[in-house]
Amino acid sequence: DLLARLDAGQFVAMLPGSNEKEASQVGRRIQTAISNCVIPLPKAKLRIGVDLGIATVEPADDAERILDRAQSQLESGAQVGVEAQGAIG
Repeated sequence: DLLARLDAGQFVAMLPGSNEKEASQVGRRIQTAISNCVIPLPKAKLRIGVDLGIATVEPADDAERILDRAQSQLESGAQVGVEAQGAIG
């Protein structure tokens, strides 16, 4: 498995051999771990969240197609579900 920064505020997780269900489970674990992080500030506590878009690789895909599908899922609200900013595909 590989996690890499794709763009400002965007990351991609590549999970070779995983299907969509398994990728969703990984996504939920990542979301839970991130949502449990609290950053104490002088006057408040900052909570962080993440939105996810998941795409599986089809035989004729190139990287751009895969990332486009993940981004479309993210934008359509078909996320794996918690909150805030970022993308994993």
